[in-house]
Amino acid sequence: MKRRICLLLIGIMTMGIVLTGCGNDKDDVETEKKSADEDIVITYAHFQGEGDCQYESIQNAIAAYENDNPGVTIKQEYYPPDPYLLQCDTWAASDELPDICMVNGSMASDYADVGSILDLTSLADEYGITDKIDQSYFKEMSFKDSIYGIPWEDAHYAFIFYNEGIFEECGIESFPKTIDELIEDSRKISDAGYIPMAMGDKALWPADSLAFSAFVNNYVGNEWFEHILDMDGKAAFTDQEFVNALADYQKLATEGVFNEDLSSIDNDQRGALYQNREAAMISAGNWECSSLVGVAPEVAEETQVALWPAPAEGAKATNSVVSSSAWGLALGANIDEDKIPYAMDFIANYICSNDFGKTLTENQGLFTPWHVDYDASKLNIITQREQETSGQPDVTRCLNWDSSLPASVKDVYQRGLQEILTGVKDADTLAQDMQDAYEDVVSMQ
Repeated sequence: MKRRICLLLIGIMTMGIVLTGCGNDKDDVETEKKSADEDIVITYAHFQGEGDCQYESIQNAIAAYENDNPGVTIKQEYYPPDPYLLQCDTWAASDELPDICMVNGSMASDYADVGSILDLTSLADEYGITDKIDQSYFKEMSFKDSIYGIPWEDAHYAFIFYNEGIFEECGIESFPKTIDELIEDSRKISDAGYIPMAMGDKALWPADSLAFSAFVNNYVGNEWFEHILDMDGKAAFTDQEFVNALADYQKLATEGVFNEDLSSIDNDQRGALYQNREAAMISAGNWECSSLVGVAPEVAEETQVALWPAPAEGAKATNSVVSSSAWGLALGANIDEDKIPYAMDFIANYICSNDFGKTLTENQGLFTPWHVDYDASKLNIITQREQETSGQPDVTRCLNWDSSLPASVKDVYQRGLQEILTGVKDADTLAQDMQDAYEDVVSMQ
């Protein structure tokens, strides 16, 4: 989750300079800026390096902005994903977050609570961002009803790639419709020498974001999770439907659906197992559609897309798939006030633009929370199949727990998911641990 041409009136004493932004159809935004011959440096921290799905879109946006704004430089601070998370926490602890930084929902709430990032509510409105992006996409980027991050992606998580060729080899005619059928089919796949479903949870988030966030929603439903996020006392992690979801997730592991070494391999290694045709299934995110086609085109041809089966009884939703912004752009609280108009112009008119979204969609098969005109014929075959599956009328869209839960609860939850998948902890114990952490957060509100 358009920003066509914005004419930016730059007033400096008696001097007015008009700059034209890159492809934005929003109303003109007038903002006071420094003279073009006075150098401005905007530091932008992110983890989207070369090869990342958003790399090309971001680099194009930076190049276009700098070309349109002589004397303004977007200085990039790049870190790989996991080091980036650690670096951000270090910056936040010392109140030194860069001018523009990427944050997920949990980070946005934590950083907003301690004043490390700016409240962007009025700025998002002033720069036309709230006209472009539906309010629902700001849920993960908000804290106490104020916006602290600008979402830039409508990502789908936790759908399943399955190899139709392997299924046929194993005598499986269609994707299983229940958890028990999934376990039964996984035995056939295992007997044929394949890993039923590859999982790589070394970094802790994959078992959550790429699987459980949709898996659990079939048990609890969106309304239950909204009560959790609202902290209104109408839902608890000790509720039976949530415990049942944890128990069934653990059952998948104990019955051999996942690889036994799931806690010691990372997400890329688990992807390679599928790409190399060693695994019959993975629970995936839509950024993996393009990479699968590029790395393993033969496997891509055999790949179909399905959604997690609902429980046999008591399902609160069916065919859940995560539809999430997950990450957004925030402004560090110590940004020089004179830089704010430049930073917001960059976000509103160069990131949140048709050019950014068109490149992202056509080249990488990813989508934005604002409208983009793109050529659908350029979408890769797996993205087309994912879009068809996720676009069915009976599909339930839900939030990504990784980017929605309070950080302290998420830490207990993600570690706990790995512990139940490896048999270290049972469902009731994890549910109570999460509830205890959750009540600590509620008590501080």
